[in-house]
This record gives sequence, structure tokens and C-alpha cells, in this order.
Amino acid sequence: MKVKMSRWVYINVLFISLIPLPLLAATKADLDSLFLLSLEDLLKVEVSVASKSKSQTIRSAPSVISIITEQDIHQTGSKTLEELLGRVVGFDVNPIPPEPNPSVAIRGISNSTNEIIRLLINNHPIGNLFTSGLGYWEGFPVNLIQRIEIIRGPGSALYGDAAMVGVINIITKDWNDASELSASYGSFSTTNVYGSSSEQSGDFSIYSFADYHSSDGDSNLVESDLATSLFGPMGSAAPGDTTEQYQYVNLFSKIKFREFYGMMMLNYNDTQIPMSLQRSLTSDNTRNLTNFFMEFGYDAPAYYCEDMKTRFYYDYFVYDFSSALFDSKTTAFLNQTLASNFPPGETLNIDPFLKNNKFGAEITCGQPFSEGGRLVLGLQSEYQEQFDSKFVVNANVTGQVITLDGIDYAPLEYVGGMRDVTNSYNFTQNESRYLTAVYGEVDLDIIEQWSLENIGTSLTLTVGGRIDEYSDVGDKFSPRVGMVYLPSSRYFIKALAGKAFRAPNFRELYNQNNPIQNGNSDVKPELLTTIEASIGLNITEWASYFFTVYSTKVDDHIRLVDAEQGVNKFNNIGTLKEEGLEAEIKIIFPNDPNTNGYLNFTYQKSKDVSHEIITDTLGSVYTQKSYDIGNIPETMINLGINWGVTENININASLNYKSDRMRSGKLQFTSATTDPDGTLEKFDQRDPIEYRVITNISVIYHGFDFHTDSELQLTVYNVFDAEDHAPDTEVGILNDIPRWGRHFSMRGLYRF
Repeated sequence: MKVKMSRWVYINVLFISLIPLPLLAATKADLDSLFLLSLEDLLKVEVSVASKSKSQTIRSAPSVISIITEQDIHQTGSKTLEELLGRVVGFDVNPIPPEPNPSVAIRGISNSTNEIIRLLINNHPIGNLFTSGLGYWEGFPVNLIQRIEIIRGPGSALYGDAAMVGVINIITKDWNDASELSASYGSFSTTNVYGSSSEQSGDFSIYSFADYHSSDGDSNLVESDLATSLFGPMGSAAPGDTTEQYQYVNLFSKIKFREFYGMMMLNYNDTQIPMSLQRSLTSDNTRNLTNFFMEFGYDAPAYYCEDMKTRFYYDYFVYDFSSALFDSKTTAFLNQTLASNFPPGETLNIDPFLKNNKFGAEITCGQPFSEGGRLVLGLQSEYQEQFDSKFVVNANVTGQVITLDGIDYAPLEYVGGMRDVTNSYNFTQNESRYLTAVYGEVDLDIIEQWSLENIGTSLTLTVGGRIDEYSDVGDKFSPRVGMVYLPSSRYFIKALAGKAFRAPNFRELYNQNNPIQNGNSDVKPELLTTIEASIGLNITEWASYFFTVYSTKVDDHIRLVDAEQGVNKFNNIGTLKEEGLEAEIKIIFPNDPNTNGYLNFTYQKSKDVSHEIITDTLGSVYTQKSYDIGNIPETMINLGINWGVTENININASLNYKSDRMRSGKLQFTSATTDPDGTLEKFDQRDPIEYRVITNISVIYHGFDFHTDSELQLTVYNVFDAEDHAPDTEVGILNDIPRWGRHFSMRGLYRF
């Protein structure tokens, strides 16, 4: 039995509060490490995510930035991007059923496949036309990461599409890092094996990496699913257990010869998702994803351009899904009620398939001017294509009568086995589009320009913008302006404002023959406007603090709405508002960087202010008032402590708290569920998801006599077995989907 919340939350807090006590008495020598950073070093780390040209520090960049270092990744024992990003202030990371990929909410805004976040790998933009970066988000190997640079806030002025609420730039290891071999094993037969090789010879350098990761997953009980809601207990496999097996394969290589470079990555993902695409328990939901990209470029000064970057890139994506939408109990129920003619024991199956291509080129020029000024100009062009889409089904899933070989089939009727309906009733369309973008930005240090050193170290004004022209959805202009003031090396003050956008994907534009989710070629990009201010302070040489407030508005929000004949279509109908604050304190002991800690706090409030008009079947009309979006925790706290016990032993403990997730405040008429009498009710009447605290502990022993760069690491996740649930925003799963309980991983690492 799970320990009750009120009891284990106090156990967690007590446990974490005891960890700092040894820090006061620690007098050991520094732990040998390849990546320890002092606080001053951390604040001076140059990041490339905030500029397309010259790297900037966390303090001087005209963005609100967080960094996850290799030290953080290693010491915490994190095995997924979800675990890493969940510790970042302002981040709420959870899968949104039925997909297992982590949905990353930044400042209270998210969608299921993270299409409002620009994901980069070494500044290479990741994403496909159908589901954004699906596959990378859950299967990216954390052991490949050198650091993660994060912008919280709009980034479209530099990166265009998708950089609405944030930008995440994963910087991989390279030839300057040690070669490694590692193997780990843990709960639920979770296995990870990887190896890397670093070589340098004269002007030539190469880094190669290979990774395999698999697990049976933690099967958890789901008491009620969408089939239960639609057809009752007799028509559902619930209650029953989820299936969560997966295996990931990653191959990565990066080369450099003088000013030329190249990199490529293959990400293969074979996953049994916990439930079907219809949020119902079924026996087989296999999703195979293949992601591949390669990029080649040249970085060197050119005439009248101090920092010239030129690159050419190609991305390839394969989506191959085999999903049993409904269990045989459901099809038996359909046989009785709709005469659907399914053979005994047959499930309702669909197999959608498609491919994506993306070809692109970009050139960026950064050039200083005058005293303290810098100009950045860039041009980008892409061709994006969706092709080879196929659709195989064993039942009519279009929501309308269809005809195959001269025979009519009613909705949900069995069609005589698996039939290829690509040419007549495909689930999407093969389409393509072109993108052309130009961008520019000016940075001007007013203090340096006019020799005003008496008022501070620097006062930099940044003004920039980007125009993206799409062949299918038109053009968008994304401006940004920022002022960064450093009164001294100990303080910074930032005032920032910007706009961002997300172009509709091909699912939102071209999905078809689907009563639940149909595309709309008239959908426009959704827009975001953010105003934010941030203050940072080095309290001492070993402690820093920052505080940020923000206000965000999303216009033309893309969502599914009821259209003609009861078919749901994507449309621009929503307006969202978000406000909040973020605070974080970091402590790194100056004489022992291996002894450190952090505490961050997030408060966020997200509302839907669309004021939609809804109508009852008998003609009653109601205008929605502003309401909470729902399923977003209002308060989040992260606490982490790292303690180098001896030269050979390191202990890391972290705590992640999320407050209650209240359900959506949206209203509907009861005619949507029961009777047309003009009575209003909440769309989601489920109880809130209770607050929870998850504690992780990782212990490292390194410095063996036979090989000083070898180590063993034991990590226990969710130490107190706290209940955690992935929220179902569509209300089909009554009690949401349970997450993994307590589990462990043991890893061995050999560096050479």
C-alpha cells in the first residue's frame, strides 16, 4: 500500500533537511572530477542559445536562462530528459496520455508533443511536421549531454517557429571529453549500455557515441478508461494494467577539420504506449519512430563579418504505429449494440504510417561596430515535406459511412480484416511547404559606447526581430527588445519583452477522416507576447539568487472545436493568459565545488480568457467566463543537495514538490452528457490530483585502486513510493495514469 500523502511529505522534508548537517563539518579534500564548477565559473559559462552569433554569459544574455551542467546530470543519476528538466524552475514535466513522451509545460503552458518549445541539439533545430520532436523527448540519451542551455520565454526572434514558451539547446559531448564505457541495470529490467570514443589528430577531431536503453516499465492499474466512459464496464478492458515496454537506440557522431564540421544522429524508438490512441486499455499499441539528422557547416571569419556561420542540414522522420484502439470486450459490445460484425476476440485496429523530410540552409553574420555595439544578420531557408502516408484499418473509423469494393460500412463496423484505405480514406494528406526567414539583432552597450563607467559595468540594449514566410500559412514577424544592466559583477537587472509564434503542424492542417481530430487548412499560427523582468545577485562568493516575474498572453490558440455535423476540427479560437514568478538560490562552497545545493520556487497562474459562446440543444446560450486551464500545479518547489562525503564517495539528494492539480474550470450544458434543460455543469468533474513530493537519492563511489576513473553509482528514484499521476486532460481516464513508483538503477562507468 502507498504511504499516505500527509505522512510521507513530512518524512521527505525531514530527510532532506538532515542532509546539509554534514556540510558544516566537512573538511575533506576536493573530490576528483572532470567537470566541477565554482559559482563564479557557472555564472561565467558562455551560452550560445541566447544569440545566433557571439556567446554570452547567463548574466549578460538578453533572456532568462538556466543551465543544467554535466555535473548536475552525473551526480543526480538522471536517466531521462524528463528527470533532468523536471528540476528546472518554471518547468512541469509529465506525459499527457496516451503518449509516454514527456509534455514539458513552461510557465504553465504546454501541449502534448511540445510543439511550443524549440528543441535544439548543438543549435540544430529538432522537429517534424506531424508531432514535433517525438522520439527525442523520451529517448534522448542523457549520457551524451555536456550541458543543457534553456531560455524560459519567447525565442522566435532568433529561432522562428515553435520557440514560443522556451528554447532548449542540448550541447553534446565532443572530442575534448573522455572516452567512456558504461552499463546499468535497474527495476523493471531497465537496461542501459553505452560507449563513446574521442579522438584528436592534428586538425582533425572526431567524437562517436552509441547507446541502447530498454525497459519493461512499471505496469500500473487503470480503473477506468475512455471505453468505460463511452460504453460502460461491459464494453471496456478496465480495470486493468498498462503496458509500458520500450527500447531506444541512439547513434551520434561529430567531426571537425579546421573550420569545417559535421554531425549526424540516429534516434530509434520502439515503444508499447500505456494505452491506445483512444485512451483505452488494449493489448497492443506499438509505436516505432525513426529520427535522423545530419548537418555540415563552416565557422570562420569572412570579409566584413567577424563571426560567419554557414550550415546545411537534413532531417528525416518515420512514424509507424500499430494501435488496437479498443479491446475485444469493446468490439463484442459494439456487435450487440451496433451490429458491427467483429469476429470473437478481434480488437479494433488501425495502422497509420508516414514519413517527413526537411532540407535547410542557414547563414549568420555577427559583426562588432563602434564601441560596445554588435550587429547580427541571418538568412534561413527550408523545404519541408510529408510523404508516403498510409492507413490500414479493420473497421470504419471515419465517423461516416464508407464504401469499399462496392460495400457500404457504417461507423465502427468491421470491414473484413485489415484493409489498406490509403487511396480512399487516408488519415492525412501528403503535403509540403517552403520556409524563408530573415532575422537581425543589434546589441549596444550604452556604458561602453559613451564611457559611463561611473554608473556600472554595462548597460546593454538589445533590439531584434525575425520574419518567417511560409508558403501555406503566411508570414509572421517576431520582435524582441531587452535591457540588461550590470551595476557591478555581483548584480544584474533584466527587462525583456518579445513576441513568438507557432506555425500549425500538418496534423492540425491536414488530418482527415477522423471524427475526433480533423485538420483545417485555414488554421493560422498561434501568437505569444511576454513581458518579464529578472534580478540576479551574488549574495556572497558562494551563493547566488535570482527572481523573475512575467506576464504572458497567447492569441489565436489552436485547439479542437466542435464543427459541422459533430466533427472536431482544429481552429484558432483560444486566448490564454499566464502570470507568475520564479526564484532560485544556488550555493557552491568555494573550497569544495562538489558540495553544493539549490532551492527553486515557482508560482504560476494560467487562465483561459477566450470567452467562448456555447449553446444548449434547446437554444440556451452561455458565454464562458475566464477559467483556470487546469491540470497545472500552481506551486512547484525543487530542493537539491550534493555532498562529497570523502574523496571517493558522493551523495546527491533531490526533492520535487508539485501542488494540487486542479481540473479545468470550463463549463458545459448538461445536454452534452444527459438532458437538454439549459443547466450548466463543469466539463471536468473529477477531483483534483493531489499534491505530491518525490525524492531521489544517488550515491557514487569512484577512484578504485585498479582504475581511478572507474566508478559505481546507485540511484533510488521516488524513495518513499509517492503516488504520482500523469493528468488526462481529455477526461477519458477517470483516475489519470499512474506513474512509476519506487525504483532503482545501478550503473558502472569506465573512462579512458
